[in-house]
Amino acid sequence: MSNLTSRTLVALVAIPAIFFITYQGDWVFFLFVVVLTVLGMLEYYKLAEAKGTHPQKVLGVILGIILLVMFFKELFLFTKLPFFIFSFSFFIFIVELFRNKENPIQNLATTFFGIIYIAGSFGTLLALREMQNAELVIAIFISIWICDSAAYFGGRAFGKHKLFLRVSPKKTWEGAIAGFLGAIMSVFALYNTILHNYSLNELIMLSVFVGVFGQLGDLFESLLKRDANIKDSSTIIPGHGGVLDRFDSLLFVAPMVYMYFKFVIGN
Repeated sequence: MSNLTSRTLVALVAIPAIFFITYQGDWVFFLFVVVLTVLGMLEYYKLAEAKGTHPQKVLGVILGIILLVMFFKELFLFTKLPFFIFSFSFFIFIVELFRNKENPIQNLATTFFGIIYIAGSFGTLLALREMQNAELVIAIFISIWICDSAAYFGGRAFGKHKLFLRVSPKKTWEGAIAGFLGAIMSVFALYNTILHNYSLNELIMLSVFVGVFGQLGDLFESLLKRDANIKDSSTIIPGHGGVLDRFDSLLFVAPMVYMYFKFVIGN
């Protein structure tokens, strides 16, 4: 079975399932995000281990799940951010003190960053689903997928100028522009269906977040994999790689959309 066939078959099953889970919301969506977070954090820690560090995988995942609960139950207030940083850091510091592993500075950094990068980003997706609605989250999924596809096919058809050669040799500026345009068109195409309750300014910002930060998220994950000399974060999703390979854009888009609606729009 070819890679394209595998990708297509997985997409035919996964996309309706993700839509259903997102519409269900509540604990169904929470458990779905927990699974993504745990798998994503383990993939990230595997990349860190490939560089010779020893992240605290078990503690990192536990603290990541606690962070998800805080977002899900709206316990996470930015006024409590210093307390959150100190408390989580304290546990990680104490454990590292007794581990007797080399490179403790790197171990601490990679452990904590995995919590922020994976659990923190997925946590904002949970909060966004609770704060707004399922339709907005589904629109984010759709626009990211269209942006990725437009960037891929646009790059193959017109790509000549390399975007970030040292990070991802195949990505081009032409592909990035095609992805950005795909994000804009997808968001506004959804206005007459699931995004009709949102204003023009909100749609513009959503499309910019997907078109710009979604592609930055993809580049960032490519940077991590290239540094670790690993092609895919895992092989858990046939034809798609791992959770980080499939949801790297979402990890940058979700926090931006969440902060926009939380602090700019204020709802």
